[in-house]
Amino acid sequence: MADPFTLAAVIGGVSMAASAASAANQNAQIRKQAGTARKLENYNQAQRDIALTDANVKIGKSLHRFLGAISAGAAERGVGFGGSTYASEISSRLQAVEDSTNAKFNTDNANTSGQLQTDQRIQDLYSKIQNPVFAGITGGLGGFTTGLSISNGLRELNAP
Repeated sequence: MADPFTLAAVIGGVSMAASAASAANQNAQIRKQAGTARKLENYNQAQRDIALTDANVKIGKSLHRFLGAISAGAAERGVGFGGSTYASEISSRLQAVEDSTNAKFNTDNANTSGQLQTDQRIQDLYSKIQNPVFAGITGGLGGFTTGLSISNGLRELNAP
């Protein structure tokens, strides 16, 4: 039968190597996931910014259609561009500015929220990173203890 210390040392060494490799692999996966989370949030922000641009284009087109209708109505009535026609134009322009400002505000809030959620997720991921050296030592000690227990058990079985 092998020396109890030798068996414990072999099992401890294997456990140490396996634990250190596992920790290093886990750390690599965590870094990869964090990078993917950041890329995804950057993509989502770009999509929200595109949606904001589209919303502003729609607001502008809607404003121009309405102003065109006001102008056509004024021309049909044979009146100039003043009085109630001018007030409608100003009101429409102010509404368009307000709609555009609200769309920008909402997009900025969504971008900030997305960024904060991504930062939180990345922090959660990085909190799980292990030091491979310490993981190896812990695994080695556990393996060594297990090896001693196995050696002692074998010795008791083989005892006369």
